[in-house]
Amino acid sequence: ATNSHIFLYDEETEQFTFGSALWQDGRREPAVKTLRPSGKGITATIVNQAKPVVINDAPNHPFYQSKTARQWHVSAIAGFPLKYGDHVIGAFTIAFKQPHTFSQDELLLLNLLAEQAAVAVRNAELFADSQRRLQDMSALVDMAKQVTGNLKLQDVLQTTVQILRGLMKARASAITMLSDQGDELVVKAAVGVDAAYMNARMKLEETISGQVVQSSDLIYIRDTYSDPAFLFFDERVRSLLVVPLIVRDEAIGTLTIDSDQPNAFSESDMQLMTIAAAQVGVALQNARLFEKLEARAEELALAYEEIKESDRLKDELVQNVSHELRTPLTFVKGYVDLLMDGGQGLLTAEQQEYLQIVSDKTDEITRIIEDIITLQRIDAGNLALEPVAMAELLQTAVTNHRLVANDRGLSIVADIPAGTAGMVMIDKSRMNQVLDNLIGNAMKFSPNGGTITVTMREQENGVGVIISDEGIGMSKEKYKRIFERFYQIDGSARRRFGGTGIGLAIVKRIIDAHNGDIWVESKVNEGSSFTIMLPKLNSDELVPSV
Repeated sequence: ATNSHIFLYDEETEQFTFGSALWQDGRREPAVKTLRPSGKGITATIVNQAKPVVINDAPNHPFYQSKTARQWHVSAIAGFPLKYGDHVIGAFTIAFKQPHTFSQDELLLLNLLAEQAAVAVRNAELFADSQRRLQDMSALVDMAKQVTGNLKLQDVLQTTVQILRGLMKARASAITMLSDQGDELVVKAAVGVDAAYMNARMKLEETISGQVVQSSDLIYIRDTYSDPAFLFFDERVRSLLVVPLIVRDEAIGTLTIDSDQPNAFSESDMQLMTIAAAQVGVALQNARLFEKLEARAEELALAYEEIKESDRLKDELVQNVSHELRTPLTFVKGYVDLLMDGGQGLLTAEQQEYLQIVSDKTDEITRIIEDIITLQRIDAGNLALEPVAMAELLQTAVTNHRLVANDRGLSIVADIPAGTAGMVMIDKSRMNQVLDNLIGNAMKFSPNGGTITVTMREQENGVGVIISDEGIGMSKEKYKRIFERFYQIDGSARRRFGGTGIGLAIVKRIIDAHNGDIWVESKVNEGSSFTIMLPKLNSDELVPSV
């Protein structure tokens, strides 16, 4: 034979997709590079009729009467369809320049070769398809990592169109999103198109993308030139594939790719785009949620800063007012003491009583001011830390308060295991302030005959102190608030003394400055237990450095 040709054919697009040849001199180029399925030649006839064509006298056959065909000098030619099942996937021809008549044996042999070639071609196509699917899946995984790992909405959109353009070998790729009103689509990201189209708005009823959103189904236009209803936004677009972006079962936009070639995308491409759109839908939902959370976090951060500034201004006001009040109170106290001492003449018993009331109330106001100033000053940098045996400190505190407790009909006891010291690094003066406050509160809220217990327990890394009473107690919802400034839990008749609600705030501030913790456990009408936990000093920390 002078030459043989093989051409592959796509029934779906009705196009020849590949051509190859083998000549006697070794050439591989086919005689015709581009075949037309609608043509009148032998190859088109073979695929259209799906049966062999045998021509023993080509110079006199209608297929070879054109000027171009005569130049081939074909004398005899036979062609066979490459069939796989009921589908024609190509055509195989063999030609002779010298006169030749095909025998039955030759035709049987050539028909057998065509069948074997069809199987080989189909296997090669399946292998190529599987390889492409593997590559596509790998590309989708990579895209998913890049897209779903990004929480910025615009970055998600732009990354998607850039990846898909390369993956699908498209001329351009774009994403449109529904407007807030839901009656328009807005181009949110694009690559390969004129920058003027960015943020362009389109009515749903006027565009292919609008149809996709309304139906929630993809649309593939294989050849825009053959669709008289197609509205061109760019004349270079020959094929267009649009898939919906769906979030929570609702189409919120579209994912689009196009090509300057007709029939550019396959069934596999449509599946790939559908999967990609699903991934992008999840990424969009995540990005939107993140942006909402981010905006909320910014709002909360701003509100927190405003609260901090308000708190700072309040503290500053309280501090300034306290300082301003202290000076005139000193004068009031001084002049009252002067009058009471008789420096301005003798006083009657009634006058002495009234002045004593003024003096006592002045002392109370002064103590309140000192508490407020103390509250502002306490922090870790203002502590005079030293190793202290907590057991000794507690015993001293119980002894100092026993006389007052007895006068009020109360008992105060210490529960400290023998032989335990409970070494801690503390500011002794500040810790005495804590104990005085907690024991004082316990006495204030305890009924006549009640018992106040001061307990110490050593743990592996801490020293715990518990001050318990049998007083009025409190409900759980008040546990945290009692450490707030100016908060008071009760005004019942059982309270023996007034208060400003500053004492426990000072206690907590001191314990926090020692890197400790304090909490309360209580039941209404059964009493309260305040627990302090302080870091324990190890034995090696007690050895003085050389």
